[in-house]
Amino acid sequence: MTTTDIDHVRRVLQGLEGPYADPRVATDALDNLAVWIEELAPEQRTTLAATLLVLTLDDDPIVATGAVLGLRPLAEHVDASTADLAADTLHAPALDRSPIGFAGASAPTLRAELAAVVAPAIARRRPVRARQLLDEPPTGVDRGELGMAIAPTAPDLVMEHATEWFGHDDIGVVLRLPRHWHRIAVSGALGPWPEEAHEAVDRAADWQDWPAGDTEALHRAMTGADPHLNRPDGIDDDRRWRIIGGTPHGWTLWRADDGTMAYETLDPGPAWTTTTRLLTPAEADAVRTRGVAAAAEW
Repeated sequence: MTTTDIDHVRRVLQGLEGPYADPRVATDALDNLAVWIEELAPEQRTTLAATLLVLTLDDDPIVATGAVLGLRPLAEHVDASTADLAADTLHAPALDRSPIGFAGASAPTLRAELAAVVAPAIARRRPVRARQLLDEPPTGVDRGELGMAIAPTAPDLVMEHATEWFGHDDIGVVLRLPRHWHRIAVSGALGPWPEEAHEAVDRAADWQDWPAGDTEALHRAMTGADPHLNRPDGIDDDRRWRIIGGTPHGWTLWRADDGTMAYETLDPGPAWTTTTRLLTPAEADAVRTRGVAAAAEW
């Protein structure tokens, strides 16, 4: 069995070839695929992901559905070239079909199902392509769903573009961010939030057992009234500023509603004071072109 043999992988998805899961517990061909994946070395999982991506456009809708769902456990093994291909594949007309033949499908179309699976890999491997994907989601793909998909693996991208991509219906994106300071920055940028969003935060806090102080801080950020989240220290004007990048206890990148950007750094020593400067035109262009990763080099 080879992970690069499209015909073989296709037959596995049809349940015509093994390795076979125990028929007493297997519900469909994806159980057989899962057994096979467990046997593969990391580099083989990478090539299998590439093969499955090709099969998402198969003429047989059952094979195509199986290929999309089969990519789920391989998302972390998608390499850069496959991520590029995935970004292109999401626009293929062949994905305008309903999933069929597998109980694990939940989205209305194969395109929406595939987007949720590959968006994290695209964000991790090709952030520029992910930015394009969120700027103009493929037909039938919800931007909020994409945001929730990429939030755990690309929180910096979510933070950088929060006000462009998301609104008060997207508290789920905030809750899927991996670190508390990411949630503070994004919720502050989008504040003030309605009461329903605060209730969602409380439910998430209970479920994930967040420290009470973290939850209270997040609620304060969500009001949009925290002065520390509305402008950098050292700048006193009427513009609304939002955090678009940074590191804990390091540097913070800000953008005003008129597009002006500022760079705030924590001063050395125990006083917890900061220094802020406006970005030069060249630095601002670098951020617009390359994202906030450009600031990490300053």
